[in-house]
Amino acid sequence: MSKLNNIAIIFSVLIFSFSFNACCSKKKIKTDTTTTNTPPSPRDFEAEGFLEATVIIYEVDGCTWMLRLMNQKLLQPYTPLPTNFQKNDLQVWIKFTAEKDAMTTCMAGDVVNVVAIELKK
Repeated sequence: MSKLNNIAIIFSVLIFSFSFNACCSKKKIKTDTTTTNTPPSPRDFEAEGFLEATVIIYEVDGCTWMLRLMNQKLLQPYTPLPTNFQKNDLQVWIKFTAEKDAMTTCMAGDVVNVVAIELKK
């Protein structure tokens, strides 16, 4: 009988401990009721290494879609621009690397690999 009493005492202590912890250890959660309607800050493309350019259709010398930088320099993308950027006079931000030894049928502008292109807003 003493084993049964010991088990009953241990069981009672455990239940009391769990009950006490459950009701008394609740932490108050602070909720922030203030809301801010701060618009996100505009992206600084220049700081990210982008250059301003204009997409142009250049149907001379075997060329198609080209990019004109602000200094009027022409760039020929080595791979075609995505179709949503194939619009004449579209203002964009671009990042590119030079394509050395690239051979194309276009005889205008420097051949480049367009790494990133974003619509200028």
